[in-house]
Amino acid sequence: MFGDGEGQAINQVRLLSEKELHIEIDIIPSQNNDAIYFQPKFYYYQGRDIAGNSVDEIMLAFAFVPAGESISAYEQLTYQSIIHFKQLQNHQAYTFQSESGYDTTYQSPWIIPHLSRSGPYTLVVGIQEIRKGNSFAKLLQDLYEKHDEELSSAIKAEIRKALEAQKS
Repeated sequence: MFGDGEGQAINQVRLLSEKELHIEIDIIPSQNNDAIYFQPKFYYYQGRDIAGNSVDEIMLAFAFVPAGESISAYEQLTYQSIIHFKQLQNHQAYTFQSESGYDTTYQSPWIIPHLSRSGPYTLVVGIQEIRKGNSFAKLLQDLYEKHDEELSSAIKAEIRKALEAQKS
């Protein structure tokens, strides 16, 4: 059940079927409000995709789109932050916040949102399910995560070179 708080009589919704995915995330700003990160508070996943296949891990990616604009108009969303839920058991609830603070194991890195104009934005969340048994894809993903900044810089440099070569 979710809505406007326990004991409230309005804006309440009840789930009519088994809960499949439930993730609560806080958006934490820096002290000067220039940067943010995404901090999970709660996680539960049934562990099956829509076709009923077993899923091992979930990744969430976050992008910003100016409010009122269609998400489908953006052919390539630029996801700026990722949370990778790995090594968590399916059908088990995890709480990442307690009275003493957050468990930061699964928080995203700090990001500075690249917003092209001032005003409201829609936060778009992409979900990727990683199926069990795809060990090669997992290996590639682990390698990419370890060398994310190096690879991103190298790829951007190659793209700049290609664009400069086209201009010449």
